[in-house]
Amino acid sequence: MTLNPLPILTLTADETELCLGDVVTFTVTGADTYVWDTPGITEGVPYEPLTLGVNTYTVTGTNLTTGCQNTASIDIVVFELPTVTATASESVICLGESVIFSGGGADTYNWDVVGVTDGVPFFPAASGTITYTVTGTNGMTGCENTASVDVAVNDLPVLTASASETDICEGETIILSGGGATSYSWDIPGATDGIAFSPSGLGTILATVTGSDGAGCSNTASVSFTINEIPTVTGSASDIDVCYGNSVTLTGAGADTYTWSPAATNGVPFTPGSLGSFTYTVTGTTAAGCSASSTVTFNVIDCEPVVANIDVAEKVCVGSCITLTDLSTGPVITWDWDFGGAASPETSTVANPDVCFNSVGTYTISLTVTSALGAISTTTSSIIVNDIPTVNAEKDTIIEIGGTAELAATASSTGDFSWSPDDFLSCDNCQITSANPQESLTYTVYFIDDNGCTAQDTVMVLVNFKTGVGVPSAFSPNGDGYNDVLFVKGFGIEAMSFTVYNRYGEVVFYSTDQSIGWDGTFKEREENPGVFTWVLQYNFIDGKAGSKKGNTTLIR
Repeated sequence: MTLNPLPILTLTADETELCLGDVVTFTVTGADTYVWDTPGITEGVPYEPLTLGVNTYTVTGTNLTTGCQNTASIDIVVFELPTVTATASESVICLGESVIFSGGGADTYNWDVVGVTDGVPFFPAASGTITYTVTGTNGMTGCENTASVDVAVNDLPVLTASASETDICEGETIILSGGGATSYSWDIPGATDGIAFSPSGLGTILATVTGSDGAGCSNTASVSFTINEIPTVTGSASDIDVCYGNSVTLTGAGADTYTWSPAATNGVPFTPGSLGSFTYTVTGTTAAGCSASSTVTFNVIDCEPVVANIDVAEKVCVGSCITLTDLSTGPVITWDWDFGGAASPETSTVANPDVCFNSVGTYTISLTVTSALGAISTTTSSIIVNDIPTVNAEKDTIIEIGGTAELAATASSTGDFSWSPDDFLSCDNCQITSANPQESLTYTVYFIDDNGCTAQDTVMVLVNFKTGVGVPSAFSPNGDGYNDVLFVKGFGIEAMSFTVYNRYGEVVFYSTDQSIGWDGTFKEREENPGVFTWVLQYNFIDGKAGSKKGNTTLIR
């Protein structure tokens, strides 16, 4: 009996890990024939496993010479395919817009269209509906699967832009129109498609319209137009005042051509036919056709004109008479005054009339003057006629000489008071004052109100006159404020001469003013106490005169 060895089988596979749907090719050596435990497997022929997970495949090999058999096995792992999804951020877009493609269910993604990166905006280059396929790969197994998504790319509308005018002037209107879409929006402030508007700015303007179609896709188109500047037109006359019979030249500036109304030729002299004031309007037009107007006024005058002017007081008092002065210039031959009802008669034809105002009120005085050629000029001035105030002075008073009388005035309005004469008054411009005259006096109070109108009244102060004069027998110049100065005493003294002598016969003091007395000094030194002799000569206001001698004792 012969003992034959078993064949030694070697079993290999080109892949031991597969993804569902992949194929594997087995290779076996070591025998003559082979039988597989799984139907469908042929050695050297690709085989597609259908079961997920670990699959064990066994082959039995036979040695035909000995009939001996042996087996070999191999494990093949089959991994599941990932469930891949494909989405797009938009299913319908306009050409030029972007779309974001996103894969799902795997770890990495690769799209079949050049330029598409998962999760990154992509701009399709052509219109139409395009299918985008993504291959998703599982990072651990390397298994792949695919998914697809369709995106429709709509063409942009083909827009046109037009303007009703290619050249306009400032302030004129223009119509901008778009075509090729269903709705339009212009980038010029105030512009609405198909509606007239007045654009701002100067120069060539580029207007862009954005048009949208029914699919929501938009495009732009542009049109340009020019806004021309309105000229600043001025008009001038060769003379503002033109003598009658002389010519005047009207000239426009600021434009290219000029038209005058009333009719005149720009820059060409012409002669007006009458006196008066004339206003001409010039319309200037530029080469671009833009125009503006200006006016100029000139006067055709008599070269010896008359200009009315008067000198009238702003206000007077009722009952006063004034002369109205003609200040007119030129060859005046007639005067026509109208006093506005302020006087009677109410008019005058003399150059400088005298007018008396008898009624309170505000009146308008007018003067019209005429030249020999018939030129007329009129001027007016207002005058206020104010009422006369009243003033009362009180009261008549009898005083003893040296006494004081109180004088008071009352008036019908506010104003200023003054008293005359101002002798012996405490205040000569006060409403209330006091008087101590040395003889009887009649005082007159004058009142001027705020309008300058005056009134007056009188009051009498009667003085009982008793003459008397003397010198004190002693005084004490010790600075105590009592009897420090030796004065001449008395009332009604009009003039005096007062001399004081010391015991040596020297004159130590002399005065001719009753208000100036001796303070007890001589040659700026205080005199010692003693008896001093004085001599007084005096004249009273009633004409009487006299003299006195006496002694006064200086006490310290």
